[in-house]
Amino acid sequence: MEYSWRLSKCPKCEAFYNWQIVKFMYFIQASNILGPKELRCKHCGNVFPSGLNEWTDLKFIQKLHYLLISTFYSAIIGFMMALATTSIIGRVEKIINPNYLSNSTFLRWTFVFSIPIFIFHLFRVYLSVVRSESEIQEPMEVSFWNWQINPFLYGFLIEVFCLGLFFVFTFIH
Repeated sequence: MEYSWRLSKCPKCEAFYNWQIVKFMYFIQASNILGPKELRCKHCGNVFPSGLNEWTDLKFIQKLHYLLISTFYSAIIGFMMALATTSIIGRVEKIINPNYLSNSTFLRWTFVFSIPIFIFHLFRVYLSVVRSESEIQEPMEVSFWNWQINPFLYGFLIEVFCLGLFFVFTFIH
């Protein structure tokens, strides 16, 4: 599976503030295009351009791309969370009812977990619109743990946690 990733850092103190996968399997461009135009480094206070755009500045095709990638990303995280949840439930329910977990149950869990992740991406759109309509345009203070600039980090951590739960409850007896 081919992918490429990017680390972004402050041009002055070189503190990292963003990690993201930018290309996945040659055809999926998963870049974080949404955010404020200027950032302020939490470590040194340097203000620098972010290379990001607000929702109101994006072209229609960029908005559509963001929504499609957000849907795909929500489905992947929902799938991972459903995998972990059903493996835990499967371990417990195996004793009571071995036929409890079906494909439709798994798909329902995937859908249930995907919805909050997609709502999170819509919330990012809302925050972008609020920022762009604000009269005061302040640079956003960033660090590596800033969820508005580095949302992929949190998605990655959720995926690793869910895979860990899946392997623990599926393969360890």
